[in-house]
Amino acid sequence: MIISFILTTFFLGGKIVISAIPYNGALSWKLEAFFRKKEVPMTDPYFFKEGLNGIIKDLDKSLDLPDKLYIVDDFSIQMDENGKIKKINSFLYGRDEKEQKKTFLISYDVSKNKNQMEVWLDYETNSD
Repeated sequence: MIISFILTTFFLGGKIVISAIPYNGALSWKLEAFFRKKEVPMTDPYFFKEGLNGIIKDLDKSLDLPDKLYIVDDFSIQMDENGKIKKINSFLYGRDEKEQKKTFLISYDVSKNKNQMEVWLDYETNSD
């Protein structure tokens, strides 16, 4: 009885550990989202009022952005005829005070999340 309990404990414990290894199971995806995904509120969804500075201010309030930011690929904004932002897709990076590279993968879709920008932190980029 005790031996079967110990064997079951080791077997199931091993399965949990394997599931937590990055990209190896559902637990790993949830842990990655917990540590890397941030929801940033968009205070004013109208691009014509604040422009790009409004988006950057919202991000900076929640994420403490580096002073200098660079665009890795594209900065895509879709809006309606009144200037209300419908979608944002971008990949930004910069260096913090310790000269460590920080990356910000930004996604916003008004149909999915009404006033929250989704930001994934610290992914790899080929820029220096």
